[in-house]
Amino acid sequence: MRLSYLMMVIMSTSPRVNCVICTYSGKYKRKYENDEVKNLSNAKYLRYNLAILNNIKNKLTKITIMRPKVDQDHEVIEDYYDFSKIDIENIRDRIEIIDCENVGVSYGQFVTCLYQNMLKNEIYDYYMFLEDDYVASIHDFDTLMIDEFKYWNLINVGRFNNPSMFLCTGIAKHENYTVRRLWYNYKRIVCLDFSLGIMNYHAVNNLFDMYPYDAIMDSFRTFKGSKKYGSNLHINQIFFSYLINNSNIVVRDICAKYLSVFYETDIDGGILVNYPETYWKLQDIITRPMRTLKFDAPLFMPLQFFFPQPRDNVINLCREQIKNQALFKEMIKNISQSIDQALKSIVT
Repeated sequence: MRLSYLMMVIMSTSPRVNCVICTYSGKYKRKYENDEVKNLSNAKYLRYNLAILNNIKNKLTKITIMRPKVDQDHEVIEDYYDFSKIDIENIRDRIEIIDCENVGVSYGQFVTCLYQNMLKNEIYDYYMFLEDDYVASIHDFDTLMIDEFKYWNLINVGRFNNPSMFLCTGIAKHENYTVRRLWYNYKRIVCLDFSLGIMNYHAVNNLFDMYPYDAIMDSFRTFKGSKKYGSNLHINQIFFSYLINNSNIVVRDICAKYLSVFYETDIDGGILVNYPETYWKLQDIITRPMRTLKFDAPLFMPLQFFFPQPRDNVINLCREQIKNQALFKEMIKNISQSIDQALKSIVT
């Protein structure tokens, strides 16, 4: 496998990137309890995601869509993976769907994709971790993410002599912006707080050199449905962070440069991950004293901000944090137009 990778690097002039989109085609209360989203036509996140990705410049080599089995107590969204009626001709030939078990939420899906690629000797320089309800929001988002990755990785190699890294959209931090380490399995770990991100080939090798795939999945199965571990999402997030840390993979985030916006289902609102001292809830942000920091436009945005109707108040609050107002305006316009096109193609 490693020899094949070296040959790939020699023969390729641009990085090979597999964009892994983790999905779920089941309806459940926590995700679809909003009255406006109960209609099945409004729950097809993946179609909107792909429609937007089709209209955004990118150099992705592969787009892998993970298709987990739907739990028996959840309602299946029919035709969730049917893209025949939407215009995605710019990316259609790069899409592959992989069926998988529904354990570990998105983290289990991502690990499964990494393992399947390894088994098929399908090697990429970078593996991007996305979810169906978060969309790439600006042109060349993949190149920008890789540039940020290279910047931090130069520091990692110089300081730690370690080229393995996971660059995410948010690390858990204290109020003074220092990294907050959590105790897990007798080890203090850097915890992913907002897990969209990118990891390199070296990190994937480190992960599977340290942990057999079957052992990872057995742990995810143990967590599923067990009240002992609390929130299914929370324990899987911590466990995935533990795997990354214990595999000697450096964890960094993009929050010093890019605005990072998270949608919190429980409050049906957004959180600016860049401000760890309060985790600013977007609907309250205007009444609180704000730092004067300004950021580059976000590389990813939650779909919930754009439909069933655009949430102009939330989008405007995000805009206040952006350096380049013109770029942000164009970004919002492109996302909204792509969603409108996809909506017209959906037969209810």
